[in-house]
Amino acid sequence: MPEYVNLPEIAYDWKVASYFFLGGLAAGAFIFSVLANHWKKELQPLAKSPAVAAPIVLAIGMLFLLLDLGQPFRAFRLFTSFNPRSALSWGVWFLNVFFLVSLAHAWQLLKGRTTSSRKLGWVGVPFALLVATYTGVLLTQSPGRPLWHTSLLPVLFLNGALISGFALAILLSSGKAAELRAKAGRLLAGLVLLELGLIAIELIVLFNAGGESAAAAKRGVWLSFPRSRDWFGCNHTHSYPAVE
Repeated sequence: MPEYVNLPEIAYDWKVASYFFLGGLAAGAFIFSVLANHWKKELQPLAKSPAVAAPIVLAIGMLFLLLDLGQPFRAFRLFTSFNPRSALSWGVWFLNVFFLVSLAHAWQLLKGRTTSSRKLGWVGVPFALLVATYTGVLLTQSPGRPLWHTSLLPVLFLNGALISGFALAILLSSGKAAELRAKAGRLLAGLVLLELGLIAIELIVLFNAGGESAAAAKRGVWLSFPRSRDWFGCNHTHSYPAVE
């Protein structure tokens, strides 16, 4: 008799999942803009568009979070009931401070105020890093999800945010010099390789961890191959054979 494991349904709906992507995208675009403006200045012509896109993208993501609350007009309670032990409470403040700083940074950049935009950029980078990572911290605290209970998850979220932000900067610079986009593309390729390496390390650690984490990792690999489920005739159910 084969042994089966019932997998619970994912609790987060499309609005929260969309925010995860958009929040990271905004953080990555902001970081690219600051780096291009004040560090890798050869990429400076590519910096303005992602700087403007960052607060717009973040505002859309925050709107999705408000809609997910069900009663968005009660969102003010998130500010009046701060819990220092909650990643969610910290995330609310990180998000709002980052949104205001990124908005001011984009405005100063559009006005050509280099000194002000530089100061706001360096003030905003720590908050961009926090916005990109706190959702990973939040997921590590999710009960019943051993595959998420890993210290590498916030790092994967941060690197994923940088990948999406750098990619957005390249897409928005389609009219710029091909040489500049190629340089940005090489940075993006390096981040993608880093992401693949981190995922490989994470899988190796999980597979050798034993217990629920190893079982969850093996089931995750099993679920990633839908054709194999067709061969075994089990793609019509939410129960899949356990992998020892």
